[in-house]
Amino acid sequence: MLKSPQGQSRLPSQKRGHKRVQQILDAAAEILSDASEPLTIKSLAARSGTAPGSLYHFFSDIESVKAQLKEEYDAQLEAMLEKIKNSHPAQAWATMRPAAAIANLFTPYANFIIEHKAYLPLQEQSNFDFRNSRFLQFIIDVLTLRMPPERAPDIVKEAIFLHALSIGTLQQAGQHGKSLPYDFIPRILRVLALYLENIEQPPAQ
Repeated sequence: MLKSPQGQSRLPSQKRGHKRVQQILDAAAEILSDASEPLTIKSLAARSGTAPGSLYHFFSDIESVKAQLKEEYDAQLEAMLEKIKNSHPAQAWATMRPAAAIANLFTPYANFIIEHKAYLPLQEQSNFDFRNSRFLQFIIDVLTLRMPPERAPDIVKEAIFLHALSIGTLQQAGQHGKSLPYDFIPRILRVLALYLENIEQPPAQ
């Protein structure tokens, strides 16, 4: 079947459009992560090398840029979470040593946050409610498999603590230096593993 000249020209044009959109999103992520200036149409145009008028061909306003960037991050996190979930059956999550459980749970998530430094600032600006975090819910599910029945009332609270400790430490470390979060990951994992081992013990009589 012969392709029309119009059909031949549309594909390269679409590719250029997708490339430009990604360039704009990457620039927005840079601005959010380095926090040197607010994310505005003006700053985004300068950082992405796009004329302000051209930005409006792709995004209606700065909030739509944030929404698209958040959608990309959410899709990547969802895929990562499914991979973590499927890496071990429920029985394995229930019985593996605390250090192994923490490493399997938190290492991919920590690396994602470090590699996508705009993620946490974007969540804050989007007024994301971390109580709705899918990752937090998975931590709750894993603790439910692991902790003794006597500890059941504390599972949600302990999951929130583990989640907040890991995210908060990485976020603070990132403000002190680009390499510091990577240096902190092994320490965070050790602290979380020791804490998990402690709370998995039946309460003293």
